[in-house]
Amino acid sequence: MKKKKIIKWVLIVTASILAIPLLIMLYILILFSGIFLPDPPMPDIKYAEFPFRIEIEHDGERLLFEDTIICEYDGVGVTEYGTRKYRMWKSRFASGREYTASWPSIEMLNTDYVVLRFHSGEPAFYMDRSWMELEHGIPYSPARPSIYVDDKAMRARGEFSFQFYGLPWGEERLRETLANFGIEIISIELPSPIENTFH
Repeated sequence: MKKKKIIKWVLIVTASILAIPLLIMLYILILFSGIFLPDPPMPDIKYAEFPFRIEIEHDGERLLFEDTIICEYDGVGVTEYGTRKYRMWKSRFASGREYTASWPSIEMLNTDYVVLRFHSGEPAFYMDRSWMELEHGIPYSPARPSIYVDDKAMRARGEFSFQFYGLPWGEERLRETLANFGIEIISIELPSPIENTFH
């Protein structure tokens, strides 16, 4: 009787050990099943350039920031859980400036009391603005160009110290915030997204 119980437990343990790799393989197959989904339509415009110009004044000095955001099609990606495919885009500055965030950014000012940075926004904002909504019915708005303001005094006090101002929609509030630091916006000239088509 004892021998039968031992054999039974050995079979259960062996089956469990063999099932683990099978379950892992099944999980991986489900995770990457998106590769079997159809690709989204290809963009007709795969490359575009978007020049911008921002001029500010600080302590009587005018500072000019201008460059060109270059956006390019970067193939097809699969969402984290493999539920859908999407068009991928990449971007960079024509000047070759380094990235300081997820998308190209320019540090405009860094003083003892404030950091001011321009973020270019997601390349999908310029090239493929509503693909998630159009193809999947999911409301999605890619990150727009924005100005990041970090108040170092607030950070030193342990308070929430930074804010993003989407442009041009948050420009009025941005002007008010920067006035507190003696910074004036002279002009902001930003590009508009293209009307891309897909086939």
